[in-house]
Amino acid sequence: MFSRPRLWLIALGAVFILVLAWVLLHAPPDGIEHGELSQFVGRFHPLVVHLPIALLLLVPLLEGIGLFRRWNHLRESAGFVLLLSSISAFVAVFLGWLLAWSGGYEGKLVISHMWGGFSLAVALFLCCLLRLWDIRAYRIALLATLALLIWTSDKGGKLTHGESFMTRHMPDTCVHCSMCQPRQRKSGRQSKRREQLSQTQRPGISFRNILCSASRSCL
Repeated sequence: MFSRPRLWLIALGAVFILVLAWVLLHAPPDGIEHGELSQFVGRFHPLVVHLPIALLLLVPLLEGIGLFRRWNHLRESAGFVLLLSSISAFVAVFLGWLLAWSGGYEGKLVISHMWGGFSLAVALFLCCLLRLWDIRAYRIALLATLALLIWTSDKGGKLTHGESFMTRHMPDTCVHCSMCQPRQRKSGRQSKRREQLSQTQRPGISFRNILCSASRSCL
């Protein structure tokens, strides 16, 4: 059975999960900005979000090395690292929601990434409990949590860099073997040429205006 301090931590974590779920359900990102201070605080999300990711990736490494008798003491620190990963994940989820809600974000991809982060934080909390209760169930849950991390990180990467960031320069052999949609690949010269044309064809700017300004400067 769990000791009294652990029971208090479990109860506190359950309450925080319920409160955070209520906030996400009743105040989803709606595309409207909601304040300067909340936007300032929410923009710490890209900085904080890497902490639970790094800590979570460290957990299976400590667990694996700890299987050897010589390094068995490392398994004791894996539980502490997992707890820190769970706490920092909830902080990152709250900051991410605050950024999306106050910064005027909206869309299906934003919602998917938000709930993916929340599910990841809950999964980390469950891993902390299972590690103390059933080691086999804990190992299965840890693998599932790593898979959820990959899915959620992919959604976050698409939000930051675009939906085709990972597949834009994928080799043709990988495109045919995967579920990715065919894309139109542009050569470096073509994309650079189009960028130059777009810059010279902006409203109010033409080659004649450029030549006229150059001739005046030479006078």
